[in-house]
Amino acid sequence: MLHTEVTEAWHISSLASRLRDADKQEIKASSDLEALEGLSRSVEYSPICYTIMEDELPVGIFGTAPDDANSALVWMLASEDLKRHSRQFLRESRDYIKQLHEESKADLLWNLTDKRNTVHHKWLKWCGFSFIREVNWGAHNLPFYEFGRFENV
Repeated sequence: MLHTEVTEAWHISSLASRLRDADKQEIKASSDLEALEGLSRSVEYSPICYTIMEDELPVGIFGTAPDDANSALVWMLASEDLKRHSRQFLRESRDYIKQLHEESKADLLWNLTDKRNTVHHKWLKWCGFSFIREVNWGAHNLPFYEFGRFENV
């Protein structure tokens, strides 16, 4: 059974070594950072940040970072361990996205995702995000998809 809690420093190091290969690849493509530093920075810049826990094991971290008055960057990184609870995760994901909208006071949650990270694309669509366009972006100027979701607009 999964539960969420506010992210603590030890969650970062515990999860970083077990991130999905596609998530490590996305961090590298966007920032040229390794998993630990990329995850650490994501948490550092995100005043709203939660860890998905399987008992006492962090299996995912997600959050939002303010972008401007009405929008925030949304992100999530996870380990393969999350697959063991895919039904619960999918069932609860939409509620957490709504919560992120409320807590961040953002009408728009958006970001970019590596075109190769197809698991993220399916999950984002499930959560009600729309894909806007393909752009070359990041440290290696690779193809990414820009995505977003409006709430209360």
